[in-house]
Amino acid sequence: MIDPVVNTLSTTSTTQSSGSTDKASEIANTFYKLLTTQIQYQDPLNPIENTEFTSQLAQLTSVEQLQGVNKNLTYLQLYMASINNSQALGFIGKEIKATGNTVYWNGETSPSLDYTLNGDASRVIINIFDQNNRLVRTIHAGQQSKGDQSIVWDGKDKNGNAVSKGLYKFEVLATNTDGKAVSATTMLSGTVEGLTFENGVTYVEVNGQKIAIGDIISISAPKQSDNTTSDQTNSNSSIGTVMKTLGKAAMMAVPLML
Repeated sequence: MIDPVVNTLSTTSTTQSSGSTDKASEIANTFYKLLTTQIQYQDPLNPIENTEFTSQLAQLTSVEQLQGVNKNLTYLQLYMASINNSQALGFIGKEIKATGNTVYWNGETSPSLDYTLNGDASRVIINIFDQNNRLVRTIHAGQQSKGDQSIVWDGKDKNGNAVSKGLYKFEVLATNTDGKAVSATTMLSGTVEGLTFENGVTYVEVNGQKIAIGDIISISAPKQSDNTTSDQTNSNSSIGTVMKTLGKAAMMAVPLML
């Protein structure tokens, strides 16, 4: 009688703590558990060949390396997102132009309706709507050529009455000499008031609405008022006067010191 061969190799595997999130270690532990179970129940007359065993270890190593690469890519993505977010802080206070069909009327300054015509148009009409999609004003821009265009809205409705402050929408309808429609891309503009981060996407806040950074076309410094320029000129003049006075006093003091 030949006694059966019994493998006394322990099948106890190291388990991770409940709070661990290391996927690579979890896969390795699972692999080692399967491997020891396979060795334990292998046919003693036809054991696992060395080449097959080596192949399984190589597969485990590849999986662990891929897990490491995936983790590094995740860290890189978070790092790039943090850089973009920090750079976006510089947008605050800047004037931007982005794709969109809204315009803000503050009750004082006449806003411009910006758009780009994708072809020459013999007739251009701009319709302005309120938040309830009611037609407020229709502006006939006449004939316009292909490219960037801008029309100033005085903030009045079709009856000549000033509309209330708020956000409005506009559309551009254009046709060429053959009566065919000419497509137009509407744009919005305003000053960046703040930033919002949602689901890895950075939005700028302009006139109470969120605009994705990817929709921004141009960025420029805010325009300074004439009063600001005048104050700065007066300040520079005062500084120059003080410097001249100090210079004369220094020249008069030189002979006395000698």
